[in-house]
Amino acid sequence: MVPQAEEQQGEQQGVERARRAAAWAWWGAKSLGACCLPLFLIISNLLLVTNSSWLYEYGFSTYNIPAATGIAFDQLLLAAEQTRDYFNSSDEPLQVTVEKNGKPFELYRDREVRHMADVKGLLLLTERIATLTGAYLLALALLGLWFRRRTFILDAAAVLLGGGVLTLVLMLLAALGTFMSFDQLFLVFHLISFTNNLWLLDPTRDYLLMMYPDGFFRDATLVIAALTLGEAAALVILSVKILPRVRR
Repeated sequence: MVPQAEEQQGEQQGVERARRAAAWAWWGAKSLGACCLPLFLIISNLLLVTNSSWLYEYGFSTYNIPAATGIAFDQLLLAAEQTRDYFNSSDEPLQVTVEKNGKPFELYRDREVRHMADVKGLLLLTERIATLTGAYLLALALLGLWFRRRTFILDAAAVLLGGGVLTLVLMLLAALGTFMSFDQLFLVFHLISFTNNLWLLDPTRDYLLMMYPDGFFRDATLVIAALTLGEAAALVILSVKILPRVRR
């Protein structure tokens, strides 16, 4: 009888250990989901804004780019459209041709073209990260619905709350840094993101700098931050409203 009792006790301990391991694994999966949420939101908004024509219309008008470049407004928009098409295709290298002084004009020099190839590679990387994080969040939701059933609503609310709060903190810090010292942040971004110095261009000769001054990127960053803040705030409010109801 004693060996049998010990065997049963061992089985119970094994089951308990398995349950604890499963609980820790699920907690880790939820924590990773909360960390994935800011990446997914930020990158999705980055890609949305980058591919939006209104951003370029606003930037070219606000910073009087036709006067800075000597290129008509409609031709600048054409150049931006060609650049967006390049980012969203496999075509290489970048070729942007506009009309200046009534004649066809090749806009970017070789150094600018090579830098834009680096930018395209960076955008492709962010797209992959957005795809992976989105796929993980979807898989987490499906697995939670399958295995956790009704209790998954509580789990989902916890993930949304954690991820939403983390996103709010990150975006508030980004917005604060943008207002206080965008130039320094932009410099650090280039030093981290690129392995060469092709981004060091001449503002008197290179149209890439003439068309897209620092203010253009600062405003785009603030738009991305505002969109992400709004989405994160909505998720936090939703999760805060769900949690008390589920716990009753």
